Amino acid sequence: MNRAFANMRSGSRGAALVAALLTVALATLLATQMITAQSDAMQNLGGRRDFAQARWLARGAADWARAILAEDARNSRIDHAGESWAIKVPPLPVKSGQAQDIFEGKLSGEIVEQDGRFNLNRLSPAGKADPDQIDAFVRLLVLLGTAENEAVRLALAVADWTDSDTVTANGAPERASYGVQFDDQPLLGVGSLLSVPGFTPALLARLQPFVSALPRRVPLNLNTAPAEVLAAELPELDLAVAQRVVAERVRAPFRDIADFNARYAGAAATASCGVTSQYFLATTRASYGESLVMMRTLLHRASANAWPDILWQQML
Repeated sequence: MNRAFANMRSGSRGAALVAALLTVALATLLATQMITAQSDAMQNLGGRRDFAQARWLARGAADWARAILAEDARNSRIDHAGESWAIKVPPLPVKSGQAQDIFEGKLSGEIVEQDGRFNLNRLSPAGKADPDQIDAFVRLLVLLGTAENEAVRLALAVADWTDSDTVTANGAPERASYGVQFDDQPLLGVGSLLSVPGFTPALLARLQPFVSALPRRVPLNLNTAPAEVLAAELPELDLAVAQRVVAERVRAPFRDIADFNARYAGAAATASCGVTSQYFLATTRASYGESLVMMRTLLHRASANAWPDILWQQML
């Protein structure tokens, strides 16, 4: 019996030891989870702080772009690629608070003028297709390597997408012809082309440097338009001459339409052309800590005395 009692006492001590070990293990596990959760929370908090700072920097850079454009309008009567607004800002270090030697972020950006590009919303101004602008867009597509039959089809698709009726240029129902419901309103951005039947990411990438989607019609800036856009908009100007225009205007930008026509006889630039710009796309990049933000801002500069308006901002 004594031996049995001893065995019972030994078993009780073993069970107690196991229970104690389990308790310690459980407490250790809970403590580890709490520490991990606290660490994750601190990291998340730090990440949100860095992201907020990066966004603030990107928005501040957009206001810097507005200031540059306002100053330019006060000091210049023409817009060309040799002006200060056209200079790309390389990544600049951003100081941390009051510390003079600690840098936690970087800021860079660029301003790209839009009036020198082909405005896709001109294909159907006021909701009605414009045959002359459709022809101009066809010429641009062909100059960029698209077969003429395909270029005509694509141009008509954009015109149908942005006009205000529900039929194609041939009078057929749009939905039956294209298989999708059209917006029947102006494009909000060049990226909207991907919704138009026939436009692919590869074609969009090829078109991007040459087209815009502005909310209203503005004169084509002869000082900034690429050679392909000049040749598409001015049929009398072939691509070779347009390329010479682009090379020579670096040295001497055009003062007005008369100056352009005098230097390139037969080009026939009209009132649909100009030498100033109203719309600019500012792209700003900001990094802070572990966060990186890119923001695009479409700016409208209505006059020399007006601060450029923000039409939209897109965070990428």
